[in-house]
Amino acid sequence: MYAIIDAKGMQVKVAPNDVVLVPFIEKPENELVEFNVYFLKKDDDVVVGRPYVEGARVVARILETVRDRKKVVFKFKKRKRYHVKKGHRQMYTKVLIEKIAVEE
Repeated sequence: MYAIIDAKGMQVKVAPNDVVLVPFIEKPENELVEFNVYFLKKDDDVVVGRPYVEGARVVARILETVRDRKKVVFKFKKRKRYHVKKGHRQMYTKVLIEKIAVEE
């Protein structure tokens, strides 16, 4: 069984007991969070939502907040003595998928 969830606009394929990175969620560690389901595959049954699957949700536990590698942003204009170097680190939340709940 697996599902494709909506994690703040990002689509992520998950299965029970997976640990995945999703965009930053501003909640404390060890708290439960629920996600809507776009697509669900259970055994040989496939359900596609419009846009979400009715009665399906994914329950996950927040493990920690992590930051991605630094990305360097460099702006430069030739012959103008202009250059700016900046860095950016995107924040993500690491979650443990506890269950995929389906109401039948």
